[in-house]
Amino acid sequence: MQKKLLSVDNFKDMVYITEPSSNGRGDYSYSQQFWSERSNSYLGKCRFQGREQGFWAEEEGCNLNCPQISPNGQMAACIALMPDGSKALWIYDLLQQKRTNIININNMEEFVWSADSRSICMIIVEKEADKDGIRMVDSVGYRSNEDKGIRPEKRYILMIADIQTGKLKSLLCERKPLKKVIWMKTEDAVIVFSGETQSYLKVNVQSKIRTVLCSGLIMASKWSHAVLTQNEKHLFVPTSNFDNGSGQCSRLTCVETDGTGVVSVKHSGQIPQEWVPAYSDGDILETKNDYMGTSLESEAFFAVGERGGVSGIYCGTYYNGEILWKRICEGGVFTALTVVDKDTLLTVWSDADMPPELYKVGISCGEMKKVTDANAWTEKYALAPQTRICVEVDTATKLYGYYMLPPMRLRNQVHDKLPVVLTVHGGPASSYCGGFFMERQLLAAQGYCVVYGDPRGSTGYGEDFARADYAFDGTAASDLMVLLDYVLEKIDMLDKSRQAVIGGSYGGYMTVWLAAHEKRFKTACALRGLFSYLDLTLLSEGAGQVPFGADTSSVLGEFIRESVFLEGRKITIPLLICHGEKDMVCPVEGAYRLYAAVRDNQPQVPVELNIFKDCKHAIDPQSAENSIKFYDAVLSWLIKYL
Repeated sequence: MQKKLLSVDNFKDMVYITEPSSNGRGDYSYSQQFWSERSNSYLGKCRFQGREQGFWAEEEGCNLNCPQISPNGQMAACIALMPDGSKALWIYDLLQQKRTNIININNMEEFVWSADSRSICMIIVEKEADKDGIRMVDSVGYRSNEDKGIRPEKRYILMIADIQTGKLKSLLCERKPLKKVIWMKTEDAVIVFSGETQSYLKVNVQSKIRTVLCSGLIMASKWSHAVLTQNEKHLFVPTSNFDNGSGQCSRLTCVETDGTGVVSVKHSGQIPQEWVPAYSDGDILETKNDYMGTSLESEAFFAVGERGGVSGIYCGTYYNGEILWKRICEGGVFTALTVVDKDTLLTVWSDADMPPELYKVGISCGEMKKVTDANAWTEKYALAPQTRICVEVDTATKLYGYYMLPPMRLRNQVHDKLPVVLTVHGGPASSYCGGFFMERQLLAAQGYCVVYGDPRGSTGYGEDFARADYAFDGTAASDLMVLLDYVLEKIDMLDKSRQAVIGGSYGGYMTVWLAAHEKRFKTACALRGLFSYLDLTLLSEGAGQVPFGADTSSVLGEFIRESVFLEGRKITIPLLICHGEKDMVCPVEGAYRLYAAVRDNQPQVPVELNIFKDCKHAIDPQSAENSIKFYDAVLSWLIKYL
């Protein structure tokens, strides 16, 4: 039977496995994100007492997120997102298979069970009543989170809830985000990251006394997630030598939980030769901050990391002043990690032609066994594999990337040479590890050769490679052209006269820059891009973090002069711009500015601006309807102009 080709309608079939969690007793839970006719939904599932069961169903239009089984294995909790946007904590009895309690707390960010399964510690966000604050002006009028031109103040509260009575107790309140709460088993205390002091704090649950565990460190990103060893004496904190906002790091800092400070760790980012053989491209390991877990039998811990652009799961341990690493498994892309029992990890894994599924991983052997089969529908479709490439720029620098040719069925039907689409990742501190990405598969199914890779400024290759200035000083653009030229020379069936560039977020920035400076491209698609430093500084979710001196006007002037939307005045090829209306990462105002720059300075150039209503930074994953509209716009544009 001949396999079918993917289309945008297949977004309705995709199921995303997220948020695996375990209590370490063999029980685990996870979320399945799927699409319904009216909205995206989440269904919590778990394996409890040896059987798989769905213990949440969609109720009254609620989406159920972050399922966690209690340490005693008898209960589970999740965050319910109500249709009106409010949140509540739902408690389930797994033995009776029914919901037993609802704790109505709005704007809950995260939670963790206590060791005795009687309480839950949570982080909630409260907005203060509107008052005169920072008034933000853009090219189309006033704008803010509340659509009133006023940014309300927020309070972040660390709170304990008794799951039987619903009684609440506040432990800590700050003006800047609290993140990544850990409940200690050996002490009646919780550990939490304080955005206000940029430190990890230990807070006694009874006395509320706080102990600063570490401060003055550059956290690898705002998502940094520490891991506590089994005896709870050491806390490993993801840190960096520079603030790259990457969601990754190249080292861990070891911290004493008794408050005596940071333990000296040397070469913590280097993998010792006797533990993991070094690749020819170096032996730097960068851990993914959110994906870490602790061994149940020793002081070892586990982390998802990247090494030379290859994703894997590694075991780490602190020994004689060093963090030593040992490889468990590598290849594809790992996007989650939790410890199920003494010899089993649970992870979400995907490859270029294999959508994400839940897998068990043997700690001692590294063997992977698939748990879910949520995307079995893809077996009926011809998915495209990828090929990894390596290009040596000089004796000290190697670039890695991939290309994806259309499925063989389509190649056998096409007699002309194939058009080429270069895709650029976001970040810039990010990387392609070759996992499943619907955009690439859709492009390949339309008959395009897709090229993608990691220029300097990307993570996964060490801190020197990831320097942020590479991303904006022309180095990254040059690297991308090197990777693209390598593929064009390697494969005879490609049409060098039909090249396009597509990118989102930082990739949107780079798309605009390449469209303005590289004459090889016939068209470009700039998606949810970083087009304006000015709007990033004044309007984004991180607004206000850039200090303004006495000469504020010169600072703002510099932001405007360095914004890539001004490059739109030089663009002479058809340009598609897509942006989410409520994007608070790369504000939509930059998209308006880019559109105006092209329209007013190059009136003969086709330019189209698509604003997706109610969408945030990630336009496509928010609903099947948005995904279909989003990729319909991109594919239609390429068909017309490429």
